[in-house]
Amino acid sequence: MEKIRISKKIFISRPMNGVTREEDNKLLKEIRETLIKEHILGNFVNAEVVNTWLGPVVPNYIFEDEAHVWRLGRAISEMAEADVLIFVPSSSARGCHVEFEAYKEYKDVMADKWRDVFVYENKKLTRLNDET
Repeated sequence: MEKIRISKKIFISRPMNGVTREEDNKLLKEIRETLIKEHILGNFVNAEVVNTWLGPVVPNYIFEDEAHVWRLGRAISEMAEADVLIFVPSSSARGCHVEFEAYKEYKDVMADKWRDVFVYENKKLTRLNDET
């Protein structure tokens, strides 16, 4: 049976270290407006930006120095469920680099799902081609 989706989940890989919740919300709003302006969401009225902002909260069994890895694991789990991937480049964000490497490693396996993959830079979305 073919899977039918009535909405899209959007995963945005972005630097979060040292970013306030307000700054993050501003970036997410900016990206969402660009998606709408460039008609990338098409007929999908119900588009959900996956909330990967976990802030300082981690389970009590995770030590402070392990929190980044725990958050990264959660983010990659969310990425696997997303239909649209957007990467915000950062030379210093290790988690973003790992998420992008996961995309490159698994893009063939996830090809039916990850058809819309973009880089967001300078307030523009650029579709990634198959050579990524």
